[in-house]
Amino acid sequence: MTRATGAYPLFHPPPCPTSQNVSSSSPFLIQFFSNSTSALASLTALTQTCEAALASITAADGITPEDLSHISTSDFPLIRKDFIALLAYIYSETTKTALSLKPSSPTYSASLAPLRELSTRVSNLSANVRLVQQAHGLTLLKEMKSAAEKVVSSVQQLSKALLSDLASTSGKAETYLTSVGEVHQAIESIRGSGGLSTNNVDAVAKVWSADQGSLADALLELQEIPESRNDNDDVGDGWDELGIDSSPNLTPNELERLKRVQIFTQITINTITKTPCR
Repeated sequence: MTRATGAYPLFHPPPCPTSQNVSSSSPFLIQFFSNSTSALASLTALTQTCEAALASITAADGITPEDLSHISTSDFPLIRKDFIALLAYIYSETTKTALSLKPSSPTYSASLAPLRELSTRVSNLSANVRLVQQAHGLTLLKEMKSAAEKVVSSVQQLSKALLSDLASTSGKAETYLTSVGEVHQAIESIRGSGGLSTNNVDAVAKVWSADQGSLADALLELQEIPESRNDNDDVGDGWDELGIDSSPNLTPNELERLKRVQIFTQITINTITKTPCR
């Protein structure tokens, strides 16, 4: 897991201050560079890193950028393996961060390491997506971008929630728990069964499956149109008061067009169902 453990280039948010940079002869500065200040600075840096990562993911177009040319690979299984490994890191560090920064009793010193790791892994995740090439498949690239954006966005929301909760004067705010759950759920949906596709064919099949459900719903609605028109003949819906007939019977030409659309939709559903995808 060389890439997953740190070979990706990183974004460089503002460095987090520490008390080691300050002379012990300055009580005021030592107080400023306390662990709590460092933790809040790390959360701010994490938010900025997520923002930069989201922009990078959005810009991914299947062409490896120059800053990643030294680790460019045509081996998608390795890219995918790194992607899943990075998600495991993010899941773990998110849990550690949430435990250490519980607003009612935060342990700021314990939060510094996981916050640094989160920034690193989020940056690595965006770089991983940028390694996916057009030859791997545009549908697969789109799926990976969507998955990464969902995870990074949820991490960003967590960092903002923690900043808000820690700044709460009541000291009892717990809104960050919802954000923690969203990060975990986003990652579990990708790592679980039927999660991230292994190749472009699987990615296309997944899209087709989703489209098939939508088409089936559309076909049902098309089949109900003539019935709904007849059923509404004797039921007032208020539109007639404005001089608008909301449910006129279909003309023979309209019925013929409706029948053709139904046939076309059914053929499309059958094609998606029968087309081999593996």
